[in-house]
Amino acid sequence: MKTHHQTFPTGTRILLVEDTVVTRKILHQMLYQLGYMNVIPVSDGREAWDELLRDTSHTIGLVISDWKMPSLSGLELLRRVRSHPEMKELPFVLLTSLGSKEAVVQAIESGVTNYLVKPFQAESLQENLKGTWERAVGKKSA
Repeated sequence: MKTHHQTFPTGTRILLVEDTVVTRKILHQMLYQLGYMNVIPVSDGREAWDELLRDTSHTIGLVISDWKMPSLSGLELLRRVRSHPEMKELPFVLLTSLGSKEAVVQAIESGVTNYLVKPFQAESLQENLKGTWERAVGKKSA
């Protein structure tokens, strides 16, 4: 039995999906500053999906994905993850500038673990990861 952390263990492999290079670098840096050294940055949902399918031993412990991306949106990626029997419990955070109620409802209905509205600071990201961890752990013990 793993010890309960208040947030994801720093060794967690995090799949970071963001099509904007600058934003991806900033997010990667924020995660690094929070102690997460095992980040896999990819530039779109299709690349992320390929990465998840290659991860046959399921070592990726968290997906942080932008919502609006070319080729495969974060929402479409989330739906694929939730419909895959071996990934359906994978913690998934959607990053969005879409603060609309409709967008949030859509994300929740699709099974998002948590979402974070852009722009945000490292502290907000850290708080979000704590909440995401609690939801993910709570789901497993429920």
